[in-house]
Amino acid sequence: MMSWIAALRLPVCIMGVVFSILGFKLAGIEQFWAVPVAIFFIGISTMLQNDWRDRFHDIRKGKFFAFQHERMFYRVLSVSWMITGTLVLHVFAEGVMMGIVLMTASFCGFLYSELRLVPLAPIVLVSLMSGIPILLPVAAGMGNMRIWTLFFATLLIVFGRELTKDIEDMGIDRGYKWTIPLALGGEIAMPLSVLITASGFLLAGIWFHVVAYILPVAAFGLLRYSKMEKTGKMRLSIDIAMALSMVVIFFFS
Repeated sequence: MMSWIAALRLPVCIMGVVFSILGFKLAGIEQFWAVPVAIFFIGISTMLQNDWRDRFHDIRKGKFFAFQHERMFYRVLSVSWMITGTLVLHVFAEGVMMGIVLMTASFCGFLYSELRLVPLAPIVLVSLMSGIPILLPVAAGMGNMRIWTLFFATLLIVFGRELTKDIEDMGIDRGYKWTIPLALGGEIAMPLSVLITASGFLLAGIWFHVVAYILPVAAFGLLRYSKMEKTGKMRLSIDIAMALSMVVIFFFS
């Protein structure tokens, strides 16, 4: 059971739901119930799809679950995509533009693993998928600068965070996946990750002044753990700073 829970990456999926709720709050409109549920299942389907596609490669990371349970994993994956498709079509029936946005997010999630050798494609897709939930009010015709600012800040932060994962996997990704660390080297990718992530937090802090109180937390993590052997701790500090930023924006912005 714990292996299934780990495969679903529930914190990531929940974060997508939180982003959508925050986007609608910033727009000042209510959210159709199927939207956050669809976002949640898009996240689950994407995570399962990635594990299924990488089931042989992940053995090198010490991850055997999808490989050892291929048939069951594929069945769960198929059911997850069917649920996702049903929810997206339901949203589409309520609002065409929001349905198109969610279809785009689903398409990005499905293609993520297939485009792993295309330069920049995987990391850009992950960043877009993280930011798309924030843009849903724009699809509903209620966009504003606060939503767009949070969207671009999220893109930068997630892009920088994903770079740390690529740095961590340099030893096993060569020949299997195109990543910035493999193309430029870890010595360049690490400061690039810090710069891009810091830019995202600064952008959020400029527009949402309450985020300024979180910037020291982000700065501490980025500077304290900006070493190739501490990428895990750096990601954790980014996650904490992101979560705190979402909380203060939701309650105090």
